[in-house]
Amino acid sequence: HFFVFPFLWAMSLSFLPENVSQLSETRSSCRSPECVRVKGFAPLPVDPTFVGHALCIVFFGLPGRGKTYMAHKLGRYINWIGIECNVFVVADYHRKLSLAQRPDASSDCLEDSDLRENALAGVLEDIRLYLTDPDALRPNDRVVVLVDDLAVCEERRERIHTAVFPILGSAEKIIFFEVVADESVVEDFVNEKIKTSPEYQMFSEMEALQDFHRRVEAYQKMYKSVDDKRCYMRVTNVKKVELAGIRGYLPSRMVYWVLNLSTRRCHNPIYFSRHGESEYNLEDRIGGDSSLTAKGLADARRMTQYFRSLSIPIDQLEVWTSRLKRTVETAKELQAMGYRVRRWAALNEINAGICEDLTYTDVHVEYPYINHLRAQNKYTFRYPQGESYADLVERVEEVIMALEQETKAVLVIAHQAVLRCLFAYFDNGAASEAVNYDVPHATVWRFQPWGRGVRKLDRIPLPPLESSE
Repeated sequence: HFFVFPFLWAMSLSFLPENVSQLSETRSSCRSPECVRVKGFAPLPVDPTFVGHALCIVFFGLPGRGKTYMAHKLGRYINWIGIECNVFVVADYHRKLSLAQRPDASSDCLEDSDLRENALAGVLEDIRLYLTDPDALRPNDRVVVLVDDLAVCEERRERIHTAVFPILGSAEKIIFFEVVADESVVEDFVNEKIKTSPEYQMFSEMEALQDFHRRVEAYQKMYKSVDDKRCYMRVTNVKKVELAGIRGYLPSRMVYWVLNLSTRRCHNPIYFSRHGESEYNLEDRIGGDSSLTAKGLADARRMTQYFRSLSIPIDQLEVWTSRLKRTVETAKELQAMGYRVRRWAALNEINAGICEDLTYTDVHVEYPYINHLRAQNKYTFRYPQGESYADLVERVEEVIMALEQETKAVLVIAHQAVLRCLFAYFDNGAASEAVNYDVPHATVWRFQPWGRGVRKLDRIPLPPLESSE
């Protein structure tokens, strides 16, 4: 029975896609979309089955307060938990329009009201097309759009609400995310904006700073906070959070995410590395708690050599490991140099249950059904008495939130499956894509945040040991 029932279960699963497809076709044939007319748009079909699963979040506030940074970071988090998300930055549309009219456009074009209105119109049209795309295949039929705009006046926020409401069908699905901050709190964002924004490329740093403050003063005169008639979240100085009308699963996850934000993460890097080669790696065994091989110890010395070359002050870098020998031994020399080492149970390798300590050949012989089931969906497959990648994602979320709060640079030394889950988040992917990441030994990955909150991981192969090592 131990072998027969899993095979029968797997065979039944193989019929699911066809049944699900037939069910979807039946549901779609019963739909009767209504046509809703929105000012400025053609008649728009609204699908009542789809509407309930979409959400629009509008980030707004004065320039340089971290709106774009937060919008992209939230988008990354939403994608990672398995919900499709797209960020629409009105300033990007505005810039394209201004460059099309004036190739030498400077920040003065940002004050052109016609350009601002046309940019917003372009964003709203693209959102309409994105949300109503009949060919889109979305996980769980869920989708989120994030709008990044100044929207300092109520009239502009009303325009966004009026355009999006008929598509979503509920005011609770439109959340206004107000970002308020004092200049001293967002100094990093202001400096980043001046250094990286295309409109300031032709300015000296002093001229750019003067122009930026001129724009902020102009927008402050027309600024009005969101009122209680809307669903909103107001974040002040990345500390104080005010809510109105926020309910439901995803909005609640947003609140949890906001409470773990840190502005300092804007410029401190995060490093990742897999432990050195272990005895079980050499024997092709799963899991366990083995020590490093001679090659693994050399891998650890190569990593120490790399971080010594960076000359990061002792008090500006922490090393995080799992509680298993192979990661602790990999960090041993860095700890001897004086760097603080924290050991996390949440960073332990995926629990392989009854397959722990076995070779892959042993698993194939003793539990042949496991390879079959794992091949069906590696992400959701759970080892008997063990974990799945989906379980692991829930476990490492604690580490991700701690990394988002950390004010220092951090080196995470972990295991293949754990790093895959972390990479999916920091590489702006869905957690379900984690199984596709290649995680070799003797490699460091660097994540350097920036003003837009998202930057791809840099992969750095470790150089050979120098003779002195």
